Amino acid sequence: EQCVCPPGYIGLSCEECAPGYIRDASGPGLGRCTRCNCNGHSESCDATTGSCVRCRHNTVGESCERCADGFYGDATRGTPEDCKPCPCPLTTPPNQFSPTCFLDNDGQPTCNACPPGYIGRNCEKCSSGYRGTPVQPGGRCEPTGGVSPTIRVRVEEPRTQRLPVGATVTFRCTGVSQVSEVTYTLVWTKEGAAMPAQATEASGVLTIPSVRPEDTGTYICTGSDLTSVAQDRATLLVEGTGRPTPPRVTIEPHYQEVKVGEPVEFRCIAEGFPEPQLRWTGGRNNQINPQATFVAGFFRIPSARKSDEAEYFCSATNSAGSESMRTVLLVRGEDTATGEEPQLTITPSTYEAQRLETVVFQCRVTATPTPSITWSFSGGQLPEDSSQVGGVLTLPRVTENHQGVYVCTASNVHGTAQAQARLLIGSRRSPPTARVEPERQTIMQGSSGELRCIVGGIPRPTVSWSKVGADLSNRHRIQDDNLFISDVTVEDRGLYVCRAENRDGSAQASAIVEVERREVPAIELYPEATQTVIRGGSSLFQCRVTAGIPTPTVEWVRADGSPFTSSTEILNGGVIRFNRVTGDEEGTYICTAENSGGRVTAQAVLRIQG
Repeated sequence: EQCVCPPGYIGLSCEECAPGYIRDASGPGLGRCTRCNCNGHSESCDATTGSCVRCRHNTVGESCERCADGFYGDATRGTPEDCKPCPCPLTTPPNQFSPTCFLDNDGQPTCNACPPGYIGRNCEKCSSGYRGTPVQPGGRCEPTGGVSPTIRVRVEEPRTQRLPVGATVTFRCTGVSQVSEVTYTLVWTKEGAAMPAQATEASGVLTIPSVRPEDTGTYICTGSDLTSVAQDRATLLVEGTGRPTPPRVTIEPHYQEVKVGEPVEFRCIAEGFPEPQLRWTGGRNNQINPQATFVAGFFRIPSARKSDEAEYFCSATNSAGSESMRTVLLVRGEDTATGEEPQLTITPSTYEAQRLETVVFQCRVTATPTPSITWSFSGGQLPEDSSQVGGVLTLPRVTENHQGVYVCTASNVHGTAQAQARLLIGSRRSPPTARVEPERQTIMQGSSGELRCIVGGIPRPTVSWSKVGADLSNRHRIQDDNLFISDVTVEDRGLYVCRAENRDGSAQASAIVEVERREVPAIELYPEATQTVIRGGSSLFQCRVTAGIPTPTVEWVRADGSPFTSSTEILNGGVIRFNRVTGDEEGTYICTAENSGGRVTAQAVLRIQG
């Protein structure tokens, strides 16, 4: 005898869910077979977690709820046209200059990875130093510079390399500028896509270890000497796609013991294909030190506290499976009073004075608690006619005897720091020097950043800042030779140049700023926020993440703080499942989604009858 099954059921007794359906345990008996929630973009999903597989129509995500890179729109509308190609400015190569875009607050797309030479919301205009018609099919922005550019850029052979998966590739780029007193810069980018996360570059040398198929493409070396811009290209072809393999996780070290105040570092190493996604959890009461970071597999705590002593776990997940590894941190000693050791700067750091001139050095200190400040002279005691008030040292009517190095020392219970200032008397002169710290940094969208220009020279040089290809905005502020960027946006990414000048010449240095997008998480409960289940039955809640950059972490807890029962499971995809409930499971459960952009919560209520 064989049953005639209704839609969504298969098997001799209709006991299994058909492809494209998943079992809803909250139904009677073994539960109902309900259609996969894939927003109309997939016909099948994982039978255990409900995660959609093989999302179509240019969508990605556990419910095919997001547009893939290179597309924008609202994937939850449920139509094949939900995700449209990014118009950057056109939707097809070779005029799609940004590989990614996003749906902005006004309902229109904004391209967020325009390459050097392109500006505007849709990369539709050429920046300063470039010209062309990027909005015309086949048009692009080419460097300008009069009759001929003042800089030449060349990628050394082999310019095209074909390598297997897992190999390391190196491209070398060199530049020659006809403007001898100017230091030129070399920057690598990938045509039509973001640079691989594992790529590094230094002095024109691009290195990509452990290449993957998605690293295939054209890489562009752009050189600039602030007068003109030139480019050259290299091509990488990665052979083979590899067969999916589940993750294998190791943590180094397996165990670590530190003292209070010492730094902590664990490294989580995961092998597998595709590359596994890593997650770090644990800590006392599942709370991790807010100063801790987990970046590129490294978990770091800058200064350990006694409360950091706990178990920690690193989990790795890819399409072939998941694995978790445990480590233990022990912290010796007791927490001390809060505060920080002194940090200080002296202005000016070098000064050339004329005889009988009055010289003032100011030592600026930040620390908690407030430190004591003292001045000393490297040639012996401070001059008798000098005066010191707080961090200000005054030297009246200086002579050759005052020439030398003056040292400011600041001390508190957390430590001691020193800074030096050099006083020169007479006509000693030297041309400027300049360097920028850091040379490369990534700043979170909406936060603030700082570029420090460290200059030398006698007399002290004047400092100016500029951005290659764009003007500085009112969010860019120059103070004490440093450039501060507030409320950072994606338009702030690029190459910044510090220029130092005095009567003996000029010098310049540059730094690269990248901007990481950030979005506050948003969640929703599925199938509904309140459910009633019969004693002995089963049920589940799914806490779906509908927004958030970077990808939020999701956690479930009971509202009253009590532990989960033995019949409660936490599954991937934000799912909490209750199997054969006894009554102790009844209550309120809280789902929390958190990333660097913020934190949101939602409450689910489980009622049990019978």
